[in-house]
Amino acid sequence: MAGSGEFGAALPLALIAHTLDVISVLAPDGTILFESPTVHRWTGWLPAELQGRNGFELIHPDDLPAVRQALATCLTSPGGQATATYRLRHKDGSWRWIESLGTNQVQDPQIGGIVLSSRDVTERRTLDDQLRHAQKMDAVGRLAGGVAHDFNNLLTAILGYTALLERDLGADHPGHARAHEIRRAAERAAALTRQLLAFSRRAPAEARLVRVDAVVADLDRMLHRLIGEEIELVTSLAAEHGRVLIDPGRLEQVVVNLVVNARDAMPHGGHLRLSTAYVRLHGGEPRTGGLRPGSYISLAVSDDGEGMDETVMVRLFEPFFTTKAPGRGTGLGLSVIWGIVHEAGGTVLVDSRPGNGSTFTVLLPLGQTGPEPSPLRTPLPIAASGGGETILLAEDEPAVRNLLNQTLTSAGYRVLVAVDGEAALELSGGYGGPIDLLLTDVVMPRLGGVDLATQLRRRRPGLRVLFMTGYSDAELSDEQVLPKPFAPSLVIARVRHMLLHRG
Repeated sequence: MAGSGEFGAALPLALIAHTLDVISVLAPDGTILFESPTVHRWTGWLPAELQGRNGFELIHPDDLPAVRQALATCLTSPGGQATATYRLRHKDGSWRWIESLGTNQVQDPQIGGIVLSSRDVTERRTLDDQLRHAQKMDAVGRLAGGVAHDFNNLLTAILGYTALLERDLGADHPGHARAHEIRRAAERAAALTRQLLAFSRRAPAEARLVRVDAVVADLDRMLHRLIGEEIELVTSLAAEHGRVLIDPGRLEQVVVNLVVNARDAMPHGGHLRLSTAYVRLHGGEPRTGGLRPGSYISLAVSDDGEGMDETVMVRLFEPFFTTKAPGRGTGLGLSVIWGIVHEAGGTVLVDSRPGNGSTFTVLLPLGQTGPEPSPLRTPLPIAASGGGETILLAEDEPAVRNLLNQTLTSAGYRVLVAVDGEAALELSGGYGGPIDLLLTDVVMPRLGGVDLATQLRRRRPGLRVLFMTGYSDAELSDEQVLPKPFAPSLVIARVRHMLLHRG
């Protein structure tokens, strides 16, 4: 076996000791003949620890075929070259991504092997993977938002007409219970739609400063019931005064989804650990998802389950991906968590190995100031019936449009009905009387609700506007938006509220 001294003339150490690349020489069978000192920086191994070993022993099994093929390509002719990207085992047991260029110098009597020029590309691969993941999630999020928009229109009609049917039938009618079950099923469908919108980051939310420890403590009793008696819940809260800017309901959803995920990973029982802590990022820390330096609250949920391999982990936050048996889950839980956390400026880290359980760590930026909750969260003490005011209704979905027309008319309003924004402009232009309120969908063909409101307000200064939306990218306040799906009674209450508060 050749030692490093034999390569002194051909590969002067003075030239390669400080290069970013690792220079190696391999025998045709993969035996390591030489390693430059740089190898210690990237792999933790000293050159003397590697010389004489077979390099294939350090390569990830999944990458071995490609590396062997690249080596064979080099050996087909003197001076032959080939490249390969593969995972190399670090001395600490972790894997690093390496990119190598090999040149056949076996016939050179001073070298007698394949010369590799290699560099660690782990960070670049990580950033590339994060970019691809973000692009994929954004594309799927847009699709989910579009589906949720159409679905919310259907649910608005189902919930609305069912509520009217329940009212007309009366509690003693045999069909009342059936109508009630229809409404309950529609409400469950609406909850699923809200999960889609949370994932796609298009659901209306009310972010405010929330104490993470307080949210976890409030959920404690429910979490114990949720996981059952075979699993022991161990809670360690160390961020007592730490607050983050997030919708409290969504933070609860993150906690519950993570706990349910951990519970399902331990079908035969185990320990579930839930902890919070303060974290300070200075920049450059590995595996922080590109978060900026600053103060964060960490929320970690660990289990004693079977753990996951890399094949599962790379798809973990994809919507509808699940390893659970059919009927045990929708595959939306983790993707919803991903959407909520990233909306709040944080990230989700996962540490898992087969047989060693899993730990999900949520990092959320420490908040300083935030808005107070919307007063519309409380019931509105106002009369529901109208006083003959005129409402211009713009809605492109026929079922929702007819429902709203019936609801508003029966409540005592005069309703001008338009099938979209352009039709609403024409209807307003030909109507000589006052229009007290514009009730419009945000997303419509030809002319959307926001642009419609802008144009109408130029022609009719002081016009009140209430937007309806299943999802929207428009920046609108809670007071301006009626989120779909909604019950007819809520429409009447919100319309009356706006008409009585002309400001």
